[in-house]
Parts: sequence; C-alpha cells; structure tokens
Amino acid sequence: MALIKKFLVKLGLAGLTSAALVEKGRNHVAMLDGNATYASLAPLLPPITTACDELEAANLEVMFNGGKIAFENKRKKESNLNTLLTDLGQQVQVVSGGDKAKILSAGFEVRKAPEPINVLDQPQDLKARLTGFTGKVALDWNVVHGARYYQVWVTQGDPTKGTWVLAGVSTKSRYTVDNLVPGTYYSFRVNAVGARTESIYSDLATLMAA
Repeated sequence: MALIKKFLVKLGLAGLTSAALVEKGRNHVAMLDGNATYASLAPLLPPITTACDELEAANLEVMFNGGKIAFENKRKKESNLNTLLTDLGQQVQVVSGGDKAKILSAGFEVRKAPEPINVLDQPQDLKARLTGFTGKVALDWNVVHGARYYQVWVTQGDPTKGTWVLAGVSTKSRYTVDNLVPGTYYSFRVNAVGARTESIYSDLATLMAA
C-alpha cells in the first residue's frame, strides 16, 4: 500500500504589511465560509473578520493622522490578527490531517512534512584513544545524518572470534568505555540508530587498555 504524503500548513504571515495581512485574513474567511471540510471551524471566522476590520481602520488612522498612540494601536491590532490566523492555521492542520488539497482549500500554502530517513550511512572515522584514567577508552566518530543515537559495541581479544557486547548508547558522536582490563586488547565498533532503521557497523578501532 502506498504511503500517503503528509503536508504541513505554511502560515505565510512573516513580513506581511498591515494591508496584506488584512487581505490574507479576509481570503481565509472567504475560502472557509461554507467549506464543508471545515464546518467545525465556523466559530473562528467572525473574530477574524472583526480583527481585519479593526486593523484596516487602525492602518487608515496611521496613514492619515499618524501619532504614537495610533501606531501602537495598529501594532496591537496586527498582533491580534496574527494570533487569530496562527490559531486558524493550527486548526486547519488538525482538521485536514495533512491533506494537501484540503489545506489549499482553506487558503493556506503547504510544505511537505519531513519524513524519517530510511537509510543511515555507516559511521565513519571511528577513533579510540587512552584517557589517562585506568580502564577507560574514549571513542569518537563522524556524525551520521538522521541518527537519533549510536550504539557502542566492544569485544575483547580477536574481534573475529570474540563476543560483541553492547557497551552503551550515546546521542553524541562520542563515548567513553570504562571497566576495561589494563593490558588487554579491545576492539570497538558503533552503529547509528534512526527513527526507522539502523546503520551497518563502523570499521573497527582496536586499542590496548591502560
């Protein structure tokens, strides 16, 4: 069964002038009025219309009379309309279920929701070094895009014959393995774990614990 692509509402409020904000608000009201998909959102429309009327009046007051009080009133009316439209966008997202056509029918633009990465790269450049503390070895490697965390594995002696044990997990591309026996050779490897999958193991790093 094919996966349904999910989309996110793009509010499109950034950088709008007062006049453009009013136009946008009225457009959303026009497209949602009588829209069967969004019948439950009907109570949100009258306050938006009122906010558009108030901002339009405040904008005209600034244009013709100016003054600090008028500018401050305009700013408050802009903020109010922005808040109402942001809430509307959130409600449209919920009701639409991420359906592109439904989002567009409400007058909003869309952006595709990020999808979990299905393939993670093999961790590269794994290095092991002594820390100056008995029984501890520090590991680091290159970051893997899409990894949520890393699993660190260790084995003692010959890595082709020994049993690999999970030493721990790290959300960073580094980890310190402890409780190692001084004078013993250990091999290390890591793999990345994402939302949907795990990577293959990194190349080995081998070191004698001190």
